[in-house]
Amino acid sequence: LLADSLQDVLNRMRNGYSLSAAMGAHPRVFSQLYVSLIQVGENTGQLDRVFLQLAQYLEQEIETRKRVKSAMRYPTFVLIALAIALSSFNAYTQVFDIYVSDAGNFNAPPWQIVRYDENGENPSVFIDQNLYWPQDILFLEDRNIVLISNFGSGKINVHDAESGDFISVFAQGLAGPTRLKIGPDSQLYVLLWEGNERVHRYEPN
Repeated sequence: LLADSLQDVLNRMRNGYSLSAAMGAHPRVFSQLYVSLIQVGENTGQLDRVFLQLAQYLEQEIETRKRVKSAMRYPTFVLIALAIALSSFNAYTQVFDIYVSDAGNFNAPPWQIVRYDENGENPSVFIDQNLYWPQDILFLEDRNIVLISNFGSGKINVHDAESGDFISVFAQGLAGPTRLKIGPDSQLYVLLWEGNERVHRYEPN
């Protein structure tokens, strides 16, 4: 585009056009500011000074554009990094269900473990077998199992974390097991309600 425009300007000047008029025929290449300055230089006989001013102006404009691009690189990088981080966060964010030990009748059945969605809605029965006044629920995600303390039977049962199916008895003969918790030493701590209200410690494996 520039080469063709310059060639046309040269041809127009050979045909008697002034430089400013020839340049004005190509507004996409030469802005009105350039054309006006050239016209002033032609009328005042100071075209050389006008060319010098235009050269300085173009140098300043190029430098300004470089600075703007450089200044925009950091926020652009931050925005890209933020977008990647958010995408990664959304990709790896887990949706957690809510599990509730339903022992509303205390020591009288029926007992069940009810599962709700992350909004506390859409309840469904997760476990309703091998329960006797269930208390606490503890998921061991690395083993894909869930432990449930049963106050009435004195047992801690092991169930499948996905289906809720009964697997085995983890511990029994306990005096009213209630709270279950994994301690900082990776041991399982069980609070016993009856007797001396002692805390038993177990190796989860």
